[in-house]
Amino acid sequence: MQNTKKHIIFFTILVVGALSLGFIAYSELNIAAKPWSVVQFSTGQVYIGKISNFPDFRLYDAYSVDLIENLENPDESSFKLIPVTETIWSPKFLELNSSEVIFHGELTKESSAYQALQEAENEK
Repeated sequence: MQNTKKHIIFFTILVVGALSLGFIAYSELNIAAKPWSVVQFSTGQVYIGKISNFPDFRLYDAYSVDLIENLENPDESSFKLIPVTETIWSPKFLELNSSEVIFHGELTKESSAYQALQEAENEK
């Protein structure tokens, strides 16, 4: 009787652990469901994409952000989003070195960058 209870407890813990790991892996690997985020590196380069922390710190669907300065009126500067997949090396994702990241955070839906990403996605 005592042995049966131990087996039931062990099996329950095993099932809960497996389900938890499966949920974590699915949520980290489901890139399409992740929010758009911005990442700035210590070099000053800024990227926008979808961050995943599993199995490594990576940026998927990445865009390089190039600032375009208006020399006549600096208050009217703009930006250009360049898909990393259209670069000469065309990586599937960017492996991020966390020691080189100054900050990262989720874009709001009201931001100009988010709206530009939505337009770019609709054009594909």
